[in-house]
Amino acid sequence: RGEPVARFAAFVGGGLWVAGDQLLKLEVVPTGNRLLVQDVEDVHFGDTFDGPLTVIERVVVHARRPKDGAGVIVSANETASGRTLWETTLAVPAAGAPAVNTQGPRISAAATSGAAFLLDRQSFSRRVQDESQRAASADAVYDSVVDLGAGRLAIGAVGSQTVLHLRPGAPRGAVRSLELPGELSCELTPWGGWFVAPTSVGQVAVYDADTAELVATPFSPAVAPGQQVPWLVPAPYSTADAPMLVASDGSKKLYLLGLEKEPAPHFKAMAEANLADAKLVGRIVAIGNQAFAVSEQGALRTYALPSLEEGQPVEIGAAVSWGPFAVGDKLLLATADSELVCVAPGGGVAWRTPLEGRLPMGKPLGDGGSALLLSASELLRVSLETGEVAGSIALDQPAAFGPVAFNKRLVVAGHDGSLLVVEKP
Repeated sequence: RGEPVARFAAFVGGGLWVAGDQLLKLEVVPTGNRLLVQDVEDVHFGDTFDGPLTVIERVVVHARRPKDGAGVIVSANETASGRTLWETTLAVPAAGAPAVNTQGPRISAAATSGAAFLLDRQSFSRRVQDESQRAASADAVYDSVVDLGAGRLAIGAVGSQTVLHLRPGAPRGAVRSLELPGELSCELTPWGGWFVAPTSVGQVAVYDADTAELVATPFSPAVAPGQQVPWLVPAPYSTADAPMLVASDGSKKLYLLGLEKEPAPHFKAMAEANLADAKLVGRIVAIGNQAFAVSEQGALRTYALPSLEEGQPVEIGAAVSWGPFAVGDKLLLATADSELVCVAPGGGVAWRTPLEGRLPMGKPLGDGGSALLLSASELLRVSLETGEVAGSIALDQPAAFGPVAFNKRLVVAGHDGSLLVVEKP
């Protein structure tokens, strides 16, 4: 048996409405002491109803949390017929950081429900945008968003085969959905004018940022039937000849992928290396001619590019809880014992700074010689040279993603889906 569910009831118009893990309307039959189930347009089976039912004249209003989603849905049913009159969704978290189109200025943002929002000057003045763009098949809990430029977004959900593509002004609708060859294995990754979707069946699919069409036949390593491939978040790497992508399954191989045009366009491994005893986790970062990835043991593994030859590991001294991320020519990561660590490629650990519980989230933003970091309740400015916290700004509410440059200010996404425009610390 599962956890006990609170049940709420309201008696109106000869009917008993009951809400717990579904919505029921029961007719009270005095003879025989019976309750007959009557029709309700949608019983919302499996959802969790969060509070007492409210009756307003001939309408019953209720609030529930969807079983496969986020936020709270407030709905109204007509008591006589049981049909749904309206519903609205509140406090749905952001799926990722917003994207700023400086030619507007306009902000594109996505919620975990798959709803996409375009905010312009009018939205900024009203401080609300309640009109969303949606795709018919947006039925996952989305948790990965990449900025594709010009207000475009790719929106994915790890564990789902559906990716949403937002293209403002597209003639057939701003949001379209595409089906991946398999379930998304890790975060989506921007790659120049493309975006990358590594899948659990092994295929690394690459799509055009504007059309959302496959660029070429996906790369696929040798995979046993039924085997799942837990790809790390890959890293773009540019050479003088062509764009490359550093990818890894985390336990067996490290690959350098590139585009071959003959006999038909396809992605292939231009180089590959065995990982030997290294079990890699999280994400790969490329800076200059080096690639970096964290091992399960907490060491930062280094690989020369384009050869993929392994170099001397950098000992971090604790499990990595955030990152690594590239900021300028430095690498930033945070450890489980609440330290911010900077690694200089080729030079080892440059500095360590105690975070005192202010665990970073989202992705850092370079700003001159500093990194701007988001924690749950404040923005920090950290010197890339020394690690000194040179400034901070307290946020009015908890945040989850960002910061993103917005003219001379910053925008971050709150846990409830709101966007906060703040000054730089």
